[in-house]
Amino acid sequence: MAPAMVFRRSGRPPEVHVVFALHFYAFVLLLLCIATTIPVISVRFGGAGLESESMDHAISIGLLSVSAVYLYLSASAVYGDRGVVLVMKTLALTVAVAVVLLGYRFMLLLITLQST
Repeated sequence: MAPAMVFRRSGRPPEVHVVFALHFYAFVLLLLCIATTIPVISVRFGGAGLESESMDHAISIGLLSVSAVYLYLSASAVYGDRGVVLVMKTLALTVAVAVVLLGYRFMLLLITLQST
């Protein structure tokens, strides 16, 4: 669990890290739900949808950017860190989010390849 590793010296009990991680995970799931509507709207207006590589990249960068801002604000409220330390911890957690999302997409690719 990435928040527990990044904020291990915060003195918070393990339950705080679990609640923080679950809360953030719920936020990411909400973001993913919103992100899946963007290509559908694009297709309705004559766009290429997810067939466009630039659309896929824009959605991915947007998801990571919004996640980073949310992590910065929520970690500041929960753990009380400020300044450069919080920015570095937020960057570490954002990288962890990127790795998880890329791993998730790769697993979907493997499952799709095996099932077709």
